[in-house]
Amino acid sequence: KEVHDGGYFAKALRDAGFNIEDMRLGGYTLHQLHAAKFTTRELKEGGFTAAEMLAVHVSASEMLTSGFTIAELRRTGFTAASLKAAGCTIEDLKDGGFKLKQLKAVPGLVASDFREAGYTAGQLKQVGFGAVELRDSGCTAQELREGDFKAKELRDLGDTAAQLKEAG
Repeated sequence: KEVHDGGYFAKALRDAGFNIEDMRLGGYTLHQLHAAKFTTRELKEGGFTAAEMLAVHVSASEMLTSGFTIAELRRTGFTAASLKAAGCTIEDLKDGGFKLKQLKAVPGLVASDFREAGYTAGQLKQVGFGAVELRDSGCTAQELREGDFKAKELRDLGDTAAQLKEAG
């Protein structure tokens, strides 16, 4: 505390070898430590949370590369769209706790992206994907039938009677 009250700049103390714990005990704020060029990883290891980092405008990509999890960032208020923009895959976002409905709202994602991430035709139908979109993404008549699409919807796609019979 005496060091902080004595007017020492955080950067000078960092350069002199003081660690984050010492400086926090001395009254330095996250904003001051961030300005002193402590890395995001060092700040995280020093006990600062994702919410605190967000308050000083640390980016999602910086936090991710510093060891914060997608789940931590989701709970802090980052959206699926912002984390996708930071380089996360649909699989990453799904594993981080985002629901399919939230992922569908991410601009630029199409049915084939979700199919590649392992979602079924039935799951995708539940969030509003239509038979045409799913067929265009590579779904077979069988997958569409298993996804609860009706024979009429498949016939409207141009499937033959033999394909419909095969699909069940």
